[in-house]
Amino acid sequence: MTENRPEGISDEEWALRVDLAACYRLIAHYGMTDFIFTHVTARVPGPDHHLLINPYTYFFEEVTASNLIKCDLDGAVVGQSEHRSNPIGFAFHAVVHDARDDVGCVIHTHSHAGTVVASMERGLLPLSQMALRFKDRIASYEYDGIAPSREDLTRMVETLGDKAALLMANHGLLLAGKTIQEAFHFAYYLERACRLQVDMLASGEKLIEPSEKIQNQARDYFLNNPNPTGAREWPAHLRMLDRLDPGYRL
Repeated sequence: MTENRPEGISDEEWALRVDLAACYRLIAHYGMTDFIFTHVTARVPGPDHHLLINPYTYFFEEVTASNLIKCDLDGAVVGQSEHRSNPIGFAFHAVVHDARDDVGCVIHTHSHAGTVVASMERGLLPLSQMALRFKDRIASYEYDGIAPSREDLTRMVETLGDKAALLMANHGLLLAGKTIQEAFHFAYYLERACRLQVDMLASGEKLIEPSEKIQNQARDYFLNNPNPTGAREWPAHLRMLDRLDPGYRL
């Protein structure tokens, strides 16, 4: 396959673009999209604080390495592109990247189960191994409307703090990962945990919660695993995409 790399893009940035385009395709594949209205951003290596984001009006299935937009933290397009980003959506991402040097990728979804659980007063419950991945790594944030102010965004990122995930009540989920691979891993497993919780609560059965000791044991396992989160399964994800639709690499 002949790549469609824009002029002036380094090998390092191109590899990042390929992974980010793959992430968009994976989110679509696993049913976590909302037409064109959510986003994934990745920080471009280097001192300029540039971010990559999808072109507004494109489905996630249409995102490719070459049509991703590079923007500064104010949302201004860097370089040549006929596309623009969604300014409201971009703002959610930029404020996290600006506040968290450790974050290389931010994913925001309006997924079904994620929005349901985010809108529950108790939030994510320790009812599954998937949920225990997020013990002490998740925060909850109240809905602040469709177009949050700068003050709202500041409050949101302060609520997120150093955590991996944010339950946005009446809205959706926000994930912050060191890498694209880690952020996708968080997005996939948090949505799985939310789906399981919704089904368990709907069953009407009395539910079993692991003891605090077991919860802490699971938390420590996931926190202290020496393998970079999401890295082991990422090549398998790419192989699947290459079988189904390798166009994300263009």
